[in-house]
Amino acid sequence: MLVMASCGQQKTVSGQAKIPSKAQKLFNEGYNAYQFAEYAKAEDLFKQALRKHPSYVDAWDALAKTYQVQGLKPQAISAYRTVLNYQPGHVFALYELGNLYFNKEQLDSSEYYYSFFVREAGTTDKYTDVAERRLKNIAFSRRAMKEASEIEAINLGSGVNSRLEEYSPALTIDGNTIFFTSRDASLPYQRQNEDIYWAEKKDGEWQQSQTIGPPINTVENEGAFSVSADGRYIFYT
Repeated sequence: MLVMASCGQQKTVSGQAKIPSKAQKLFNEGYNAYQFAEYAKAEDLFKQALRKHPSYVDAWDALAKTYQVQGLKPQAISAYRTVLNYQPGHVFALYELGNLYFNKEQLDSSEYYYSFFVREAGTTDKYTDVAERRLKNIAFSRRAMKEASEIEAINLGSGVNSRLEEYSPALTIDGNTIFFTSRDASLPYQRQNEDIYWAEKKDGEWQQSQTIGPPINTVENEGAFSVSADGRYIFYT
């Protein structure tokens, strides 16, 4: 987004009036605040720029991204859709709307924006790869929902399940040790961290989980744990 916005400072969008200097100055200040993760300040400056020039596409784009990193998904969707009102083929807005609706499990809307994005982008890169893969996932989801079977979800108890997000479990071959990824989604978007935890089952009950610790867990993200049948090897990302 920042690269695209930076490029946008040098030229006006096709069919758009020249950006007033005051709006451009406010946009640049918001851009700098965004770079320093001062999202509330960036949001306010982008809004000021838009009051000076309501059809400023780069400012709407940047505002949408600022909402997105703050977890304000409805506001991000609204801002990206405003981008498309002014520039219907804006590939970044199309891609991010596909992502936002995909994460909300609104498959029809996600499919629409991903498909539109792939047509408009007309390239092969990591973004089109993601969009095309998710379009396949959407098609699979529709088939799977038509053939849905009853699955009972069972809470593993407070030793494993908590207020945090726990996922990607792996069991040892005897079924008595579980490894899983834990993430604290209550933290700000840029500070969320994934770590690997493990717990043992004793007398049919899962005991209190604990971090697998260093050198595996670090300040970066670790997850998607697997363990070999003989227990000698682990694989994770």
